[in-house]
Amino acid sequence: MSEPEETYEARSHSLALIWVPILSLIAVIVIALTLFYSLGQGNSAPLQDFDSMVVTDGFHKISLESGQHFDLSYEQNHDRTFAGTVRHISMDHEKTLPDHIV
Repeated sequence: MSEPEETYEARSHSLALIWVPILSLIAVIVIALTLFYSLGQGNSAPLQDFDSMVVTDGFHKISLESGQHFDLSYEQNHDRTFAGTVRHISMDHEKTLPDHIV
C-alpha cells in the first residue's frame, strides 16, 4: 500500500512554519527602521536658518533652537606623525583647488 497523500491542512501547516518566522522578522525590521527614521536618528535635515545658530567658545560650541548642539574640535597647530601603512591614495582632480595644494 502507498502512503496517503499529504492533506491540505498538513501542507498549509508546514508552509506556515516556514513563512511565519520570515514574515515576523521582516515586520520587526520594518518597524525598527520606521522608528529609527521617525525619531530623527536616521535623517539630518539641513539647517534652514544659519542666523538661528548660537556659536560660542570661538566656534567650538554650536547650539540650535531645536536643542541640538555640536562640540567641535580642530586640528592643533603642531605636526603629527603617522606610523602605519597607507593602502590607497587618490589624486584630487577638483579644478577649484590651486595646484600647490594638491
